[in-house]
Amino acid sequence: MIPAGRLNQQVTLQSNTALLSAEGESTVTWSDIDVVWASVTGLSQKERILRDSNQTLQTNRVTIRYRDDVMPGWRVLDGDNTYNILSVTATTDKSALILDVQRIQ
Repeated sequence: MIPAGRLNQQVTLQSNTALLSAEGESTVTWSDIDVVWASVTGLSQKERILRDSNQTLQTNRVTIRYRDDVMPGWRVLDGDNTYNILSVTATTDKSALILDVQRIQ
C-alpha cells in the first residue's frame, strides 16, 4: 500500500490515437484519460547532440496507484512538462505502477 502523502502531485495520463486524413496522411492526437495523484522523481539527465542541436534527455520515474490500462507510448503531463512513458511496471502487490518516463527539452 502506498501512503497517501507519498503521491503528492497530480498528473494527467494521455493516450494517443492515429487518424488518417482524406489524403492518407497520418496525424496523432492525444486524449486525456485521467488525472491521478503521483510521485515524480528524477533518475538521470544527460546531454546529447541530435541533428547539430544540443538537447537534454531527462529520465524520471512516476509512481501512481495501480490501474490496468496504462501502456508504454502513452504520455504523462506534469504541469508544463510532457513525458513519454517508456515502461510500465506493477509492484508485486499491485498497489502501484512504476512508470519510467522521458522528457526531451
